[in-house]
Amino acid sequence: MPEKLKIAVIGTDSDNLAIATGFGSWEKVKAFSDTISRHYKNVTLFKANSRSDLEKIASEKPDLVVTGAKYIVDGDEKIWLPEFFEDKAINYTGSTRKTMEIELNKSESKEIVSAEKIKTADYFTASPGQFTGNSELPLKFPLFVKPLGLFDSIGVNENSLVHNFAEFERQVKYINDNFNQKAIIEPFLSGREFTVAVINNKGRLETFPVELEPENGKFITFQAKEDNTETLKKITDRKIHTLISGLAKKAFKSLGTRDYGRIDIKMNDTGILHFTEFTTTHTGAFPC
Repeated sequence: MPEKLKIAVIGTDSDNLAIATGFGSWEKVKAFSDTISRHYKNVTLFKANSRSDLEKIASEKPDLVVTGAKYIVDGDEKIWLPEFFEDKAINYTGSTRKTMEIELNKSESKEIVSAEKIKTADYFTASPGQFTGNSELPLKFPLFVKPLGLFDSIGVNENSLVHNFAEFERQVKYINDNFNQKAIIEPFLSGREFTVAVINNKGRLETFPVELEPENGKFITFQAKEDNTETLKKITDRKIHTLISGLAKKAFKSLGTRDYGRIDIKMNDTGILHFTEFTTTHTGAFPC
């Protein structure tokens, strides 16, 4: 019964965990907690920044933990929330640590879906100074440059689409300097963009795909998401709706995603669908 179910919602406000939080900012985690509190009587919001915070939550013996973050860092220790609550035999939402680690490595997720015959763009990774000119690059321009281990368009800006080596080097350096990681580089997919919320409802996958229309007409930047300037459109073409949903379900399964997640998909210039990335801690999209 909702009245008896004891739910703990966990988030973190540590500034250096922007890439670890699943829902986004602490304010977004709080907004989520407020929303489910309208449907369940016993919901408590917790801020967890240390192992002792997690131990305190576990001592409350919740029936379910909603993990608004993937991990927290306490000193030199990185504590993965799924692993922590598994060890405590406490039910939690989301996916396992293994799947979350795949999420934080775009090249690994692309290799996994490729092995399942899911189309995804070719790619290579780069650090500043690794290449000295066009002739050394494995792919031809125009290219799209983004961080290897971030999601939700973090690190994507108006300079992410590059047309020459100078622009390529500048964006690889930007990612290294600002996020301390390699860049992943793909051919630019110039077609329509979609995001699909996938929910595992007692073993049956339900999908809620929408089309994302960028304000600049090319691609969606992190700032556009922060400002909500992109347009969400209902997919009225039943054939495309079916194809997108099928690809999302197949990717969801192949990546080991458990309860819910989001699969991002983009078309190339000939209309062929490509998997781009996935998120495990939230869906991020809902039906129009």
